[in-house]
Amino acid sequence: MLNTANSSNKCSQNTNSVETNNNGDNKDDIKRDEDKVDNKNNDNNDNNDNNDNNGSDGVLAKKKQKQWIFGYGSLINTKSRTLTYNTSKPYACRIVGYKRRWNRLATTPEKRQPLLGVIATNNNIDTVNGVTFQVDDEMLNAFDDRELKWGYKRVQVPISQIQFIFNDGIQLNENEDIIFYYELPILCTQDDDVDDKKSINKDDNNNDDTNNDNKNDNHDNNNYELKLAENRQQYVDVCLLGCFEYGIDFAIEFIRTTVDWRHKWTIDRWPEHEKKVLWNLHLNNQQLIDTLLITYIHKYHRLIPLHLQNTVPIDNLEGITSN
Repeated sequence: MLNTANSSNKCSQNTNSVETNNNGDNKDDIKRDEDKVDNKNNDNNDNNDNNDNNGSDGVLAKKKQKQWIFGYGSLINTKSRTLTYNTSKPYACRIVGYKRRWNRLATTPEKRQPLLGVIATNNNIDTVNGVTFQVDDEMLNAFDDRELKWGYKRVQVPISQIQFIFNDGIQLNENEDIIFYYELPILCTQDDDVDDKKSINKDDNNNDDTNNDNKNDNHDNNNYELKLAENRQQYVDVCLLGCFEYGIDFAIEFIRTTVDWRHKWTIDRWPEHEKKVLWNLHLNNQQLIDTLLITYIHKYHRLIPLHLQNTVPIDNLEGITSN
């Protein structure tokens, strides 16, 4: 390293001797010499800073964290997920201290209807099962484009709140990994498991009495709160088909850990204008989904969807598989 103290002394000595011989001509030379010393010192300081940040191999000691997304609805379904991006292998897991619930509110100002969401409860009794998969920046942007327009917000999940369901040999580290999920903040305004039977009765009465003078498109607050969003069959099918990729028990856990199931559903399994190969179900899978729904919505949520009242529940799952 350059000895700046000695160099400074030499400059002072040179300055004195030069000034006595050559007025100002050599002052520029002295100034250039001093500038060279300062530049060398700055270079050395920069090198020291770089050495502090670099490892012995010259690689940055703090690497960029690996990014992951936790999917808890349609993102569980491989076909649905890969419509946005062909991601890496997903791992079945659950997050602790969170609740998944159906959105029973009307629509966003953009006339969009987010169907399902997750919010943090900070209660370890609450869990949500789903899948986590690694993404790069481009993939993350693609999933942001898919989800944020519906009113979701990308939020980080602490690594300590992740539980992997199968022994896949995967381990995540707070310093090396970061996991996001898409929270639906409007769910924070909902009460737990609100019964919607009043909404059904009111809607049916309004439909029958078309000459009702009190009927008004601008519902008051009480009527608005009674008019709850229906569960959408097609979306439920997509989620449960995704769950089947990880086993029947995984699908049952999805039903158990999802709240605010509705009595009244939108039955849109085969609408021609929305029919996609992705949603097409074999008949036996339709029957399996309906059987699981009637059995476990009733068991865990004490509710029977109206369209499933004639479906026979099952007592055990022995021998039952999905295609």
